[in-house]
Amino acid sequence: MKAKIKCTKFSCRRDSLTIRGFSFLNQLNEVGQDKGKKLKPIIICHAYMRTHKSSDSYARVLAGLGYAAYTFDFCGGSGKSKSDGKTTEMSLLTEVQDLKSVVEHVCSLDYVDSNELVLMGLGMGGLVTSLFVSRVKPDIKKIILLYPTFSIPEEAREGKLLTASFDPKNPPETFVCGPMKIGRRFVEDAQSIDVIKELENYSGAVGIIHGDKDLMVNTQYSKDAIQIFKQGTKDKKDVLNKQLFIISGGDHGFNRMHEYYTMNIVDQILQGRFQLMEITVNLKDNKVSKENGIKTEEATFSGKAQGEYFSGKIQEGAKNLEQWKGRKPVSLSSSYVIKGLDYTGQRVRIDISNSSTDGKNWKQEITTDSRALKLLGIEKNAHMVMEYRNSVSLSKKIDVKL
Repeated sequence: MKAKIKCTKFSCRRDSLTIRGFSFLNQLNEVGQDKGKKLKPIIICHAYMRTHKSSDSYARVLAGLGYAAYTFDFCGGSGKSKSDGKTTEMSLLTEVQDLKSVVEHVCSLDYVDSNELVLMGLGMGGLVTSLFVSRVKPDIKKIILLYPTFSIPEEAREGKLLTASFDPKNPPETFVCGPMKIGRRFVEDAQSIDVIKELENYSGAVGIIHGDKDLMVNTQYSKDAIQIFKQGTKDKKDVLNKQLFIISGGDHGFNRMHEYYTMNIVDQILQGRFQLMEITVNLKDNKVSKENGIKTEEATFSGKAQGEYFSGKIQEGAKNLEQWKGRKPVSLSSSYVIKGLDYTGQRVRIDISNSSTDGKNWKQEITTDSRALKLLGIEKNAHMVMEYRNSVSLSKKIDVKL
């Protein structure tokens, strides 16, 4: 049954300005239906020159998953903003204060669990989210950043933002940056920010998702950022909560296909899983036969595994066997061996098998001779999660004891 999402307007204040946004709730979770249940809230921050509409699609998916999702317009965040404020008076730090007001509003709602608040930021909204958890509310448990513009402070100090160039020591009162006019305050506030020190202040869980074809913000910024987040971790096992995902072909702002990939990843992050590796499978031979009304497909495949904790190659003999009676599966199974290096530098082997009789419920077995991977819990707690059409991810719950 497809979830019916109820979209409702909300507003709150930041000083004399009104911030306007929308809440997205699954009608099955509507207030009053289950009086003892509180919903986990997620607030989504839009990118530069955008409005809440750019993040509404994410909010609808999250609401369908059972979360209370919220989108809003930053004050002066674009020429089409529904919130008050001028674009020439907007800056990274005014947007941090806008987010503070929205967080306070959402956390005051009696049907949400404020202790489970998650923040999600797109583009500049990702940088604003990072500044917020650094300066205002470092006890937020989890943030998710999509193609975050960690480059802005550095670019402002160099005298360039998007297509705009200026004297960094004497920026103009107002100037056009992209198709939007912004002011000196934006530049001066951006120049005052030390991204490294800001990111070091946050020790909660972080998921960064960035496209490798982003021409506006190089993925190296996100690669550096995730390392900084990890350095700020107090407990060694919490390093596993800091994850970077690179979307192949993703630009600055994802298309519909990349949004689909992204939401699969976001769902895993919200469930408290971390990625051990990504396995890419390449089909080699496929033999089809039919007997007594049962269609049998037997395929061999190759491929590789990549990840921070293990990298290797699928060995010869990898097989996938499927039996169907019409459109109904009778037996589905695959088995293969991957050999490579674990994160300690040891050459190891991983044996993987999957089987199902209905295509929905799967029995998975993973064994390894890697002591390091066993300590992470790969044999007992790992799950095969289809995140992309041609690959699977091994992930597990993060409450592992190292």
